[in-house]
Amino acid sequence: MIKVSHLSKIYTNADVKTVALDDVSFEITQGEFVSIMGPSGSGKSTLMHILGALDVPTSGDYLLDGQRIADLDDDQLADIRNKKIGFVFQAYNLLPRTTALKNIMVPMMYGGVDKKERIKRAEKYLKMVGLENRIYHTPNQLSGGQQQRVAIARALTMNPNVILADEPTGNIASSQAAEIMRILDELNQQGHTIVIITHEQEVAAYTKRVVHLRDGRIIDNHINGKRRRY
Repeated sequence: MIKVSHLSKIYTNADVKTVALDDVSFEITQGEFVSIMGPSGSGKSTLMHILGALDVPTSGDYLLDGQRIADLDDDQLADIRNKKIGFVFQAYNLLPRTTALKNIMVPMMYGGVDKKERIKRAEKYLKMVGLENRIYHTPNQLSGGQQQRVAIARALTMNPNVILADEPTGNIASSQAAEIMRILDELNQQGHTIVIITHEQEVAAYTKRVVHLRDGRIIDNHINGKRRRY
């Protein structure tokens, strides 16, 4: 599903070079549940942007479902982001004056899905995350955990190859964080490939494999033997 080979990312500002990623290589297969961990400055956010086709590496290769991302133009990258990657962000990224139902429909509008099907899918995924009674609520009428559940439902609507979650529990209470991780775990059990970017051990404990970054390099990549159970 995901193959990263000798990936490097170097930022240059006023002739000062900053190495964000340094010769990073790993693979994620279909159906895996993986967390990418590291402290601030470890390179995990840069890696997330590359995996999400939001940025390109300075060198190395990134293949998503066998497709070399560096070979794609802007329109093709936009199509990849819309159809093959489901994003879940720490800040939710919901439209503030728009209902949960319409927020979930946004990727489908860009993806050319007709209105009847958009509504059908949006209602289906809202029910899946337990928000069938909050369809017409706007974000300011929802708790942080509920907003994140809307974001998860939105990420599923185009049936993406991979769900990429960037610090998905970073802005919510611990009790709500457990609910978010339970939902992601259930989605993984249904066959979804999920990659979580996190600095929290409690979050990584839910995943099946942990990739540790430090100073832009992978220092550990192991099966999670202490995975949390419900």
